[in-house]
Amino acid sequence: MRSLTNDSERRKHQCRKLDELRATAVRIALLRRLERQRQHGQHERDTETGVIGTAEDTIRRGPRGTGMPRPPLDLVLERRSDRDPVLVVRDELLVATADAEAAAGTLDGHYVRDGQIVNGNVTRFVRQQDSHLSTPDAVFRLRYDGIGGSANHVAMLGGTEKGAATPEPTEQPLGNGTTSSDGARVVIVDTGLDAGVGDRDDRWLDGVAAADTDVDVDPLDVVNASGDLVADGLLDLGAGHGTFVAGIVRQVAPAADVRMVRALDTDGVSSEQSIAEAICRAAALFDDTGGRGVLNLSLGIETIDGYEPVALRLALAQLPPEVLVVAAAGNARSG
Repeated sequence: MRSLTNDSERRKHQCRKLDELRATAVRIALLRRLERQRQHGQHERDTETGVIGTAEDTIRRGPRGTGMPRPPLDLVLERRSDRDPVLVVRDELLVATADAEAAAGTLDGHYVRDGQIVNGNVTRFVRQQDSHLSTPDAVFRLRYDGIGGSANHVAMLGGTEKGAATPEPTEQPLGNGTTSSDGARVVIVDTGLDAGVGDRDDRWLDGVAAADTDVDVDPLDVVNASGDLVADGLLDLGAGHGTFVAGIVRQVAPAADVRMVRALDTDGVSSEQSIAEAICRAAALFDDTGGRGVLNLSLGIETIDGYEPVALRLALAQLPPEVLVVAAAGNARSG
């Protein structure tokens, strides 16, 4: 006969499992919504504004006040074995350039080389129209042959459950910040910096700067609730995240010399490729600090097979050895 204690523990365990299933269902619904909003051809390249960087899906230049359009990412949900599905850029693989020749042999014409990125250290492969080889299966072939390669994974700030929560007011007085920026350099790769930080009167973000004012400013409102590229007067799901992170850095280290590099769009979405390119831009910001400082990555990527994303690994390897990398952990309910 079971004890009441055991029955109670079993009920608690069942409740936890139900909560996990509900959270997973919400997450997958969010991923499917993003997938539908980013269908191929929905966001054509703007030939009048030009392209920043070498990656095809990097953020496009746009006049301040009109917002920078989202990267033209064509996303698809992919799954391998018993893992939850994750978003990737459709029909793209990223391979270490040192392994590109071997990868081309393994992929046998199903995916072909489409240029080098991440300062030439990564080669992008794209699937041919007549190929039946899915991205997860192509990654498996590369792994089986001992070749370092991965899908072009997608990072999302709200990919789990964060989009359901809203900021809450606080009664905690923050006091005033400092105008000093003579401390250690901290480079934040995120959604960019709100152009209105200079209008604040609390001084916490005084001296915080976008690395490039044409590229690294957060436009805040680019899309409406349906995902159309129409500003609707409301903050987008990921808007202001980078500015928020900069505020946390300044509260911990008021004299920090904070620079912002934009990699994520106002939905908090970006490809592995774009984030890797942003890390390469961030690396150059340590040239005048003797190669010392902190790189902050308050973001995360879930991969198809659990292996490390190739482009991010190679981009991080280009940082000066005395740069400390701080990244998000436990961002998917399991940490």
